[in-house]
Amino acid sequence: DSDDDGDGFSDSVEIAYGSNPRDPNSVANAAPNTLVLNSSGFQENQPAGTIAGTLTATDPDNGDTLSIQLVAGSGSTANSLFSLESNGTLKTTVSFDFETNSTSFPIRARVTDQHGAYIENNFTISLLNQVEDLDNDGTEDHFDSDDDGDGFSDSVEIAYGSNPRDPNSVANAAPNSLTLNSSQISENQSIGTVIGNLTASDHDNGALLSYNMANGQGDGNNSLFSLLSNGTLKSNVMFDFETNASTYSIRTRVTDQHGAFLENNFTISLLNQVEDLDGDGIEDFYDTDDDNDTFADAVEIAYGSNPRDPSSVANAAPQNIILSNTSFMENMPRGFIIGQLSATDPDINNTLSFSLILGNGSTDNHLFQIDRNNSLRTAALFRFEEEKNTFNLLIRTTDEHNASFQKPFTLQLVKDPGQHPRLGTTAASIDPNGRVSLSTPLAYEGNSTLPEFKYFISKSADFSIISDTTPALLENNAFNASIFTLENNTTYYARLETIYEGKSLISLSTQFQIPPLIVYWWESDSSENQAGWRKSDWFGTYLPHKSGWIYHQSMGWLYAHPGSEDDFWLWSQEYRWIWTKNGIYPFLYRNNTANWLYILGVKDGKAVIHDYSDGKIE
Repeated sequence: DSDDDGDGFSDSVEIAYGSNPRDPNSVANAAPNTLVLNSSGFQENQPAGTIAGTLTATDPDNGDTLSIQLVAGSGSTANSLFSLESNGTLKTTVSFDFETNSTSFPIRARVTDQHGAYIENNFTISLLNQVEDLDNDGTEDHFDSDDDGDGFSDSVEIAYGSNPRDPNSVANAAPNSLTLNSSQISENQSIGTVIGNLTASDHDNGALLSYNMANGQGDGNNSLFSLLSNGTLKSNVMFDFETNASTYSIRTRVTDQHGAFLENNFTISLLNQVEDLDGDGIEDFYDTDDDNDTFADAVEIAYGSNPRDPSSVANAAPQNIILSNTSFMENMPRGFIIGQLSATDPDINNTLSFSLILGNGSTDNHLFQIDRNNSLRTAALFRFEEEKNTFNLLIRTTDEHNASFQKPFTLQLVKDPGQHPRLGTTAASIDPNGRVSLSTPLAYEGNSTLPEFKYFISKSADFSIISDTTPALLENNAFNASIFTLENNTTYYARLETIYEGKSLISLSTQFQIPPLIVYWWESDSSENQAGWRKSDWFGTYLPHKSGWIYHQSMGWLYAHPGSEDDFWLWSQEYRWIWTKNGIYPFLYRNNTANWLYILGVKDGKAVIHDYSDGKIE
C-alpha cells in the first residue's frame, strides 16, 4: 500500500516530509499560519462593490494553494454586508451611511490550503465618515434641514416634488404671466400720472409678487417711467406729443417672494391731446398766436408777455388822458369845440382813439361828442343856470390793441357876458281839442331885427331827438305857438330856440303830458253825415277838424275852444276872439272891442253881422 494510513499522502511523501506514514493524523502538510486584512476602514456613501480591503494569508508549505472566504461563526454578524473574492479582495455589498448606519462591522474569514487545512480569523471593518455639506453652509447634510441651500427645507421639497439636493430644483414655480391693463398716456399730463397697472399670475397659491423695471432687451425708455412694487406704472416726465416720440419701450419684471421672476416688454403709446387754447381750430403747436390776442407768440416772448394768456399782451394800456380846456360858454351852437383830447402811452407809435363811456362820472355824457380828430364838442345847446353849470363826463382812450384807460372830467359852463335877447321859461297848456299852446316871455331892449324863433318838441329832456318843430310868433313881448300833431298818452318837452349873431339862444324848457284819450266836443254835440259835416241844433252846420278848427257854413274858418257850460270861444281872422253859447247864439260877444254882434242871416253863403257898437251891418 503506497499510503498505509490512508491520509491522502503517500508513504514516500510523508517520509520525505517527515510525517508518520502510518498515522493518519500526521500528514505531509501544514495549515496556513496567518490571515490578515490590510485595511480596517472605508468611506461612507460609496456604491456597493467598493473595495473595503484585501485579506492575505501565509502557509508554511511552499507552493500551497490558498483560498479565502467569509464563514459563519463568532464575529460574523456583518458578513452579509460584504463579499470576498477568491483572491482575498473584500468588497461592500451595500452603500453605507455614516450618519444612519453602525460605524464598525465584524466579519469572520477563513483561509484554506489545497489539502483542506485552514485557519479562521475575525476582523472589524470601520465605516469612515465623509463630510457631506452640499451647500457648504458648515452644517453636514444629515443635520442640515436644507441640504442644497435653495431656501426650501428638504421636507418641503420632498412634499412639493422637487429635489432637495439640487439647488436648481425648488419647491416654487416662477410667475407665469405678466400683463399691463393700459398702455396709453395723454400728452401734457403731470409727472406721476398713472398710466396703468401691471398684474401677474403664479402657479403657487399665495405667492407674494412684486414689480420693478428690468434691464435687458426693450428697456430703452425705462428711465421715463417708474413702477411701484404694487404694479402701478407712472410717468417720470411730462410728455409732449408734438415734440416727443409717440411710442416708448419698457421692460418689466415680476418677482415672487422666493426670487423667481418673469420679464416682459411693453410699448407705451403717447396720445395727442388737441391743444387749442383760443379755440380757433389750429392746434397750439402750429398756431402762431396761441391765445388769439392778436400778438404772435414770438412777439409776446420778445416783449415779455405771456403768449398763452389773452390778458397778457405785448402792449401796455394808455396811462393818462389830457383835455386841453375844461370850460365853455353858454349859447354856443351844437358841435362847438370845447377842447382837444390827448393821452400818454408807454408804447411808442400807438394809435389812440377816444370815446365817451358809461360808468361812474358819466352823468352828462349824452350832451357831448368826440369827433374823429379827438376834439370834444357839444352835442346839445346850453344855457347858464345857477342851479346847473357843471357837467360830468367819463372818457376812455383805447389803443389799437384795445388796451384802454378811462378818466372822469368836470366841465364848467360860463355865463355869456354879451347883450342879447333873454328868453324866459316856456309854458305849455293843452285845450280840450288836444292842441298844445306854448308861450315864452322875451326880455330884450335892443333895436335890431330879431331872427326867426322856433319851438322844438322832444320826448327827452336833453332834446337829443326832436319830435316836432313849429314857428313862434312874437306878440306883446312873448312868443306863442300851438301844435296838435303829438301822440296821445306821451310826455313831451318843449323849448324855444333861435340863432342870434352866431349864438344859439334857448329858453328854459317845460314838460307836458298829452292825455291818453281826447274826446272832441263835436262828437257829442251833433250828428255826422257821410262827408264828415255835422249839424248842431243851435250852432248850425260845420265841418270839424282834429286841429280844433272848424269850417262853419256861414262864418267860415273858426278855431273853436269849448267851455265847460256848452259855450265857445271862437277865433277868426276877421273877428278875432268871439264868445257864444247855447241859448245866446246867434248873439256873439267880440272880445277885442268888448261889444256884441248879432247874426241877421246868410247872404251869398256868408253870415250877415249886425255890430251893436256902431249899428253897422257887416
